[in-house]
Amino acid sequence: MIKLRKGATALAAAWSALLAGAALARLWELGARAMSHDESLHAYYSHILAQSGAHHHDPMMHGPLLFQLGAALMGAFGPSDFVARLGFALLGVGLAASPLLLRRWLGDWGAFWAGALIAFSPSLLFYSRYMRNDVLFGLLCMFWLWAALGFLRTGRAKWLWPNAVAMALCFACKETVFIFGVFLGGYLLVAGLLRARRAGLSPRQEPAAQLAWLTLCMALPFAAPLVHLALGWSVLDYASQTAVWRAVIVAGALGFVAAGLAWLWLGDHAWWGGEPPELDFYDFLGPASLMWTIDLLLFGNWGRNLGGGLASGLVGSGGYWLAQHEVARGGQPWFYYPMLLAVYEFAPLILAVCAAVALARRARSPLRRQRPRPAQPLDMPIFCLAWALFGLVAYSLAGEKMPWLLAHMALPLCLLGGWWLGRFVQRLAPLKADAPLIVAGWALPLLLGVLVMIPPFAGRGLGELAHTTHWLGALAAALLLAGLALWRRPKIGWRRWAGLLALGALALVVSLNARAAWLACFVHHEQAVELLVYAHASPQLKPALARAVAASQATGRPMAHDQQTSWPMAWYLGQHAGSFIFNDPDDPRQSQASALFVGEDMAPEALQRLAGRAQTINIIRLWWPPQDYQGLGWRELADRLARPGFWRDMAAYWWARDLPGGRPEPWPLRSEMLIILPEPAAGAAATAPAPPPSTDATIADQ
Repeated sequence: MIKLRKGATALAAAWSALLAGAALARLWELGARAMSHDESLHAYYSHILAQSGAHHHDPMMHGPLLFQLGAALMGAFGPSDFVARLGFALLGVGLAASPLLLRRWLGDWGAFWAGALIAFSPSLLFYSRYMRNDVLFGLLCMFWLWAALGFLRTGRAKWLWPNAVAMALCFACKETVFIFGVFLGGYLLVAGLLRARRAGLSPRQEPAAQLAWLTLCMALPFAAPLVHLALGWSVLDYASQTAVWRAVIVAGALGFVAAGLAWLWLGDHAWWGGEPPELDFYDFLGPASLMWTIDLLLFGNWGRNLGGGLASGLVGSGGYWLAQHEVARGGQPWFYYPMLLAVYEFAPLILAVCAAVALARRARSPLRRQRPRPAQPLDMPIFCLAWALFGLVAYSLAGEKMPWLLAHMALPLCLLGGWWLGRFVQRLAPLKADAPLIVAGWALPLLLGVLVMIPPFAGRGLGELAHTTHWLGALAAALLLAGLALWRRPKIGWRRWAGLLALGALALVVSLNARAAWLACFVHHEQAVELLVYAHASPQLKPALARAVAASQATGRPMAHDQQTSWPMAWYLGQHAGSFIFNDPDDPRQSQASALFVGEDMAPEALQRLAGRAQTINIIRLWWPPQDYQGLGWRELADRLARPGFWRDMAAYWWARDLPGGRPEPWPLRSEMLIILPEPAAGAAATAPAPPPSTDATIADQ
């Protein structure tokens, strides 16, 4: 159990309020939004797993951990949009609390501010209200980092056990583990080698180098796709019997190599020179065995598909996404993530820049060079800065760029920004007795922001007069606080007064970032004006579905959908007995359905066949945000940035998500769906449900 330090009543109260707010923000109207394309796919197969226990790992849908979690909740509470997202909302609250694990390195208040930035980060909040792996993966990364820091601090073998559990769950969660694992292992290895060299020690004596080496050994079997490529085998063949045997052989060979490398590192070999490590080979073997037991059970669906899970987990996890690099789904440009950071994560980004400046000043300080180096082998702010930069570069270079990957860059930015903000606020702590100055310092930038954002004297209507009244009130309050500040200024001096103003400005920036989270999660959460709303169902879906369900209940006949509309309709219709899927436009079973959900390809034939005998509802099934920035080269991008009115349009989008030129009609990036409510046919009877739709349908929709 985590215990706060003595005398931390205010801190405990702050954490309690923060986590209560984080829970409310994640649970409020959690099931109101219709399922997105990927959410419906995840929810559908979780429901199948809950009903029948059947699940075959498919790397296209990432790791099996999401489905196990979704199935557990649906088995307990039944299938619904709320239940499908519930586990990830609670994990999002856990992610907001996770900086408590790092408070030794971030500082008590630094950890709190990091938690606050995570709790109300637009991307982390949005994907906490979403059935995706990214928030779960972020929490597992924090657990992994906590275990690694425990080993670095003590050098004791007991920390290898939680390290192994974290690694196993990360590999079973999402393939982004390869990016984070390479960064963490590489950082620890470089830090360990440098510290060993400065101390004149063997790298085997340095905890960071030890952990990096043992982590590499534990993860080595996941390099199976590289072995397949070297031998000329396809990394996309992980379902055949031949693929299973190849995976078994490669896993055994790589496991043997990993054990040998660990034995060489940990053994008392004379040719190494120096003292052997305090750890021995069995300290590695136990955690490594635990890691691989967990992964085999998860990928193999608790023993029901061990061979197939071994092949898809070892070969498919890395192999499939290596192949997708050339496909470059999404077609996003190199500046995609910097653009998303500017729109959604500008507060953590600004705070991280302040932290980087502080770190640069610390490195150049003569006092810093005279001090002894810290005993800890990992400098947390430098680590977080390197993590954020590495993630930004790695995800920008990757072929597939999607908005949910923004969460993987936001997390280290929040940690770094929280660390700096905690130190900055602490420097102003001696002013806590002078309440008027604190109020003035915090409120003045906020009031100035109101003066800039509210247009006064714009007209004589009630709305314009209200704006003018608010503007004049803000001006009067600003002048009053400015006078108070000037009157009290001699007591503290200009330097600290400037610090208070800077703190107020930062409070304004953080408030605007929280406003961006509110817009994305509660105002535009179903509108594709948000860049995060990508391949989402439109708000037209749930009312149309309710009408179709009512028709089905009134007639006692099933509903049906075609292959093109499988996502999200397989999830929604799968909750109603007798619903089925059809692939042939002449399928006679269509006449037995009370409602047909038909994609754009099959809609004309269905309408022609049922002309005059059906009601129709045409809706947007899925839509994407406008992406007219795609395909811009350096010259085209420079021309657009220099275009008259560009920055005014961007400010309007940043503030209110107003698109340049207004909302386009019809929406340019959409996939439509026709809902057909045919008249009952004589003698029609309900049919048994068809087999699950093919996941191949998901590729076309992305």
